Formats: sequence, C-alpha cells, structure tokens
Amino acid sequence: MKNRLKLLIVLLVPCVLQACTHVSKSPANRLAYLDEVNPFHPHQDFPKLVTPQWVGEKGVEAVV
Repeated sequence: MKNRLKLLIVLLVPCVLQACTHVSKSPANRLAYLDEVNPFHPHQDFPKLVTPQWVGEKGVEAVV
C-alpha cells in the first residue's frame, strides 16, 4: 500500500508542476496605448466635433 502511494506521488508531482508552468500568460498592460501622447487621440478638453447629419436640420446647407 505504501509503495503504491509513493509511486502515485512520484508520478503526480511532475504532472502538477508541469501544469503550473503552462498557465496562459495575461497581457502585460492592455491600457498601455492610453499612456502615450498622440495628436490623433484628443484629450478630454478637446472641443466636441459635431456635425449636422440630416437634410432639413437647422444649419445644414449642403449634403455630399
């Protein structure tokens, strides 16, 4: 009985250790792109760019 337990432990320990080494890696920092200063991504104080979208709406003079 003791021999079977020892054999089981000897066989299971390497399997468990191998399973622990193959854990999927998490992405380093998914929000890293927000750290850089980029002129194509405006800041929170940037004026809101809104254009009228419908013909007949006040301020719409031409539709392309």
